[in-house]
Amino acid sequence: MTVPSSRRASVDGLRESLRRADFLRVTGRGLRIQTRYFLLFRLERDDGAAARLGITVTRKIGNAVRRNRIKRLVREWFRARQEELESCDLVVIARQDLPRRPQLAELAADLSGGLGLVTSSRD
Repeated sequence: MTVPSSRRASVDGLRESLRRADFLRVTGRGLRIQTRYFLLFRLERDDGAAARLGITVTRKIGNAVRRNRIKRLVREWFRARQEELESCDLVVIARQDLPRRPQLAELAADLSGGLGLVTSSRD
């Protein structure tokens, strides 16, 4: 079942999420940065639209409950930082080093730190 674009744009309060073609484009051409818990890819866009997020958490990370918790925490961090990211596509891939019970503050510090490195290396 496909979700109409108008409805897809408002899922979880995010304006829009990435599709497979977008994931491939961002991971292929985007700037790559490794953090302690994540692998980040960022690709700037010229359309001036809001930032978009894609998240990958594989089964190697754990069961569905754990994977969904990680995705919820990443989405929560993204909502708080979305305006600062301007017009870009961001793909976040979880690494196996994640703590057993991750907390938002810990993941947010890791993601923000990595994003700071991405931002400073683009200047």
